[in-house]
Amino acid sequence: MADTVIVPISNNLYEAFPEAVGAVNFIVSGPQLIIAIASLLAAPVMMKVSKKKILVVSGFFCALGLALGVAVENVWYVLACRAVAGIATGFINVAAVALIAEVYIDEAKRGYMMGIYNAVMAGIGTVMAIVAGSLAVNGWTNAYKVFWTCIPMVICFILFLPELGVEAREAQQGESSSEVKKGFNIHFWMTMGTLFLFYIANMGISYFISV
Repeated sequence: MADTVIVPISNNLYEAFPEAVGAVNFIVSGPQLIIAIASLLAAPVMMKVSKKKILVVSGFFCALGLALGVAVENVWYVLACRAVAGIATGFINVAAVALIAEVYIDEAKRGYMMGIYNAVMAGIGTVMAIVAGSLAVNGWTNAYKVFWTCIPMVICFILFLPELGVEAREAQQGESSSEVKKGFNIHFWMTMGTLFLFYIANMGISYFISV
């Protein structure tokens, strides 16, 4: 969701730091690569640490990197904050979906909750983009004020997310192991390829929009 705030001010970033175009390029699009790598690293971590703990710790660093992202108007500071937020976001994305799958064992209920999760995330991203664009009219750094909403998000993680122990997780895995098919078939790779092309086109178009 962080990119929904950055998109409206991407042109302003190039104007604010004309001497560091390469760094701004990374600020604008680099976190996507970081998120992809962090997402892959999240899987082995989840085998050792509960998903709630991952969400709380990652949420803290994400809020820190985003809310304080322009506390110092320096291109390398902004870049570092975006990188920290990107790593945290990668862990959050994976742990959130995995926690839903862990809590809702029933396939129909799990699918329903996944749909709710994706719909809510899309709605929040849309609202953040609208608010950020409106605030950025009076100064591009104002768009970052939207990220202060990450703080109550972390508080909600601490108060409301369930934490399943290792024993419960292993028991669930044992129950479902006979139904799980190992490996990825052609349909999986076709889906991944389609999503890859979709996001390339989607992000390419979105970054032409700025204040």
